[in-house]
Amino acid sequence: MISSVSDYFDSIIVVNDGSSDKTEEIVIINNGSRIVLVSHSSNLGVGGTIASGNQIFIKEELDIVVILASDNQIQKGIPSI
Repeated sequence: MISSVSDYFDSIIVVNDGSSDKTEEIVIINNGSRIVLVSHSSNLGVGGTIASGNQIFIKEELDIVVILASDNQIQKGIPSI
């Protein structure tokens, strides 16, 4: 998922919503300077995940937010950039 994000984006905020898979490990191994990792100790659901990402978005004073889900649940309607 991370490698498919366009180079047009300066920052990638990855929120691990309490998953027990290798999400954190993969992000840490592939951590470029534009990746910010947020990890929840338990699952907060879609709303909590988006809120956590948005907090970083606001703190970093970024301009555009695009929300993607690793399970392709959200981006079905997002056009290519």
